[in-house]
Amino acid sequence: MRLQLWFLRILNLISYLYFLHTTLYQVFSPEGKEPHKTYSANLSLLTPAPFVLFIYFPISLGLALFSVYQFTPTAEEYVVRGVSWSLVLSLSLYGAWTWFWQNSHPVISLLFAIPIAAFISYGQASLYLLSSSAPSKINNILIQIPLSMWHAWASVLLVLNFNAALSNSLHPGLYENILAFLLLAAFYGSATRYLVRLDFVGVLVLLWVQIGIVINQSSMVIRYYTAFQILAIVSLSAIRIYEYKKAEEVTPWVRSLAEFYQWRNSEESSPLLPDTNRGSTTYTEPQTNINA
Repeated sequence: MRLQLWFLRILNLISYLYFLHTTLYQVFSPEGKEPHKTYSANLSLLTPAPFVLFIYFPISLGLALFSVYQFTPTAEEYVVRGVSWSLVLSLSLYGAWTWFWQNSHPVISLLFAIPIAAFISYGQASLYLLSSSAPSKINNILIQIPLSMWHAWASVLLVLNFNAALSNSLHPGLYENILAFLLLAAFYGSATRYLVRLDFVGVLVLLWVQIGIVINQSSMVIRYYTAFQILAIVSLSAIRIYEYKKAEEVTPWVRSLAEFYQWRNSEESSPLLPDTNRGSTTYTEPQTNINA
């Protein structure tokens, strides 16, 4: 295990440095070199405003803190059994995704965006299972939050890539509007999943992107539906925090949402309903929040 631990630590550090190099190049490349601009490579009905790319700064900072913290003894189990190979694989594939995306090959880049989201989703789920048994504030700040930001952003890239690959950005019509509407619904579904896990960092990333879509898009349907989603997600987030503090008095819709989540994830415990089984329902005091 010691050899695997140090191997993972070194690969995590190398993959992060590669990610940082790729990010700096794509965000700060000269304006005259349009193929190297992530923002302008594949414009579509869901392209957010350019300021959304500033999300790379907290993601890079969070992954940098994790890259340093992973060398401490307290992070050993989380590196091997939690994060494992998910971060290395997702960050490595991100470089290939960036090249194809920046050179206007959205179909090929989609083939990389899918495994990127899949790998980091698996890693985050493993980390969540591990952290739920032994919650720690330092692990939450230096491991859980960086992975949550990267997972949410990978989900955003997947949605935007799907829209760019399956639509005609030069002559958008009814099909493009329906596709954009359905993909925006995916944002709402992702936010709901984060809310069930009390992962408000992921919710903030999705809200940041949706604000960029509202500001940048001229389609009234896209703008107003996205604005409605923002209002709904913010309202549900406030209610979710209140309901977590009042676990004994959960409203029916929150209880149904938590039970559905546990049915879909039988090995995990809902943060709101920690002792809920598929059969009879038992409500106890909430556990320590590790994803807030």
